[in-house]
Amino acid sequence: MYNVELKMVEKEFGSDHIGMYYPLNNIASVLKKMQGKYEDALNIYTEAMAIGEKELECNALDVTLVEHNMGHVYRLQREYDKTIDALNRALAIRKEKLGLDHVHTADTLGNIASRALRAQEKHQEAMEKYQQLMPFYMKEYGSNSVKVAALLNSIALTLERHSKYEDAMAKYKRCLDIAERILGMNHHLTVSQHTQQH
Repeated sequence: MYNVELKMVEKEFGSDHIGMYYPLNNIASVLKKMQGKYEDALNIYTEAMAIGEKELECNALDVTLVEHNMGHVYRLQREYDKTIDALNRALAIRKEKLGLDHVHTADTLGNIASRALRAQEKHQEAMEKYQQLMPFYMKEYGSNSVKVAALLNSIALTLERHSKYEDAMAKYKRCLDIAERILGMNHHLTVSQHTQQH
């Protein structure tokens, strides 16, 4: 289906037309989900990126979409330095176009911490990113939100890896309290918090 759409747009407008950007991204995303197709996905994301950089200057979210997706492929390949590079490029664009206090900028910062730095066991750097995020999440979502609970859980995991067990337990308990009130006792986040404390 995507190939048909691509061929129609390419025939009508050319291979570097903006109409190729989203279908290329979608095809690469499908390939990303198929084990062993990571290199194919990266090649197609690279094509999409060339179009996006040329045609989508005014829309930061669209420009950074492919960077995020490429970062995810690199993470699946356990190429964490490349993951961080791709996400940092997305972060720089989002900071410039959307500002530091925008939800998409914050989410990119969180992805760098959780998906790359923690995977590399760079716990101190991850913790710095989490601490940057917490005031924004508290303001944007409220102190008893699922987003804050998830961030507390990430902080607790990082503290636990540093053998700071008392601090980790305090964060886990706060996360559990939010999860029980907001999500209920049977939600997977609530259950996982109970499991981590036993």
